[in-house]
Amino acid sequence: MRCSAARRLLVAYQDEELAPSDAARVAEHLHHCAACAAAEAELSSVTPEPLRLAMPDWSQLDAALDAAWEHAPPALPAPANSVGRRFPYAIGLYALAVGLLVAWGVHNHQRANELQVALTAAQIAPPPAVPMSATALQPASFKPPADDGKPR
Repeated sequence: MRCSAARRLLVAYQDEELAPSDAARVAEHLHHCAACAAAEAELSSVTPEPLRLAMPDWSQLDAALDAAWEHAPPALPAPANSVGRRFPYAIGLYALAVGLLVAWGVHNHQRANELQVALTAAQIAPPPAVPMSATALQPASFKPPADDGKPR
């Protein structure tokens, strides 16, 4: 292992976060390289001890949960006919909502068909001829002759 690779892994090595194979390679390098061993010693004097979180004792937690279940009050029964009385209303509201959605869909479908027919007719039919008056083609400075035939 090269010194640059070993030095990049020093913090993880000290925190015991490396895989066992990588930790063994870093330890072997530190055993043979005095410069990296000195860098590791300096780093360990500056870096605080890593936190070691204790794993919880699951058996105690299971026992506490079991005890809590044993002393829990019984569940209350569901009120009689609470669902049965609301069921027809729910079905009615559902039917109303479905009916409104179907009516809205039919209306939109008819409107889309009407627009499609109008668009198709507009694309097939030639544009209507717009009659233009002769004055629309004359320049704005044009002054028509007087009724007596003399120019103004």
